[in-house]
Amino acid sequence: MREKSWKESKRFGAAALLAAMLIGTLGVLGSAGGAAKAAAQRPNQSKDQGSPDRSREMGFHAAELVSAGDIFIPITSVANGLTILDATVGKDGTVTDVDVVRDLPSATEPSITAIRKWEFSAGRLDGKPIESHVTVGVVFNWNKDKITLPPVESIDNDGKPKAAAPFEPAQITAAEFPGGFLPMTYAGTPVTVILQAVVAADGSLSYTKVVRDLTGKTADALKAMDGWAFKPAKLAGKSVRSVVIVAFAFRAYPQNGN
Repeated sequence: MREKSWKESKRFGAAALLAAMLIGTLGVLGSAGGAAKAAAQRPNQSKDQGSPDRSREMGFHAAELVSAGDIFIPITSVANGLTILDATVGKDGTVTDVDVVRDLPSATEPSITAIRKWEFSAGRLDGKPIESHVTVGVVFNWNKDKITLPPVESIDNDGKPKAAAPFEPAQITAAEFPGGFLPMTYAGTPVTVILQAVVAADGSLSYTKVVRDLTGKTADALKAMDGWAFKPAKLAGKSVRSVVIVAFAFRAYPQNGN
């Protein structure tokens, strides 16, 4: 009788030990599964650490060009090169002011006139629309290969350097022109290729969006953008992702050649 009881006790003890081991294993698996699930639901907080692009954390989104009309450079213009402008975009997306950063006589004023009519989506900070600035470069004539642009102060309309602002738009530091491309089109047709360049927080060109197409000329304009260089935008002293608008303008010759 004692032997039977001892055997039953032994079997019971083994079963209890096995059950305890099983429960422990399930507990470990459950804890690991819970940790994995929590990790999957938690954003990767270390991904952007050390990166100069803090725009997502700061809730900043640059103003972007929605629609743009042609820039009509006078047929009598002898302009050749690049004019750079600083467009102030209001909270409603309209252009409220345009300042000259780099002048190109006979091409700057027509560029300002056109840009004032462009429409943007307003810049946003923490979900709220804000007034912001967008750099616009207008290329006219294409008989240069490349120019380097030292950083320059933005000059207000009264000729004085603009005061430092919490947001500084991205700057163009080098521009490349497609060689061997005739700077002309014909009256009654679009005369401008307009591109929106997305400039990363490290100053590199992330990608380029075509805002206004010009058949036969857009591909060359896009190719030329590969040779451009930028200084990134800054928000409260930190480099952020932003945009630069680049327009390639052409003379509109009469269709009869006169």
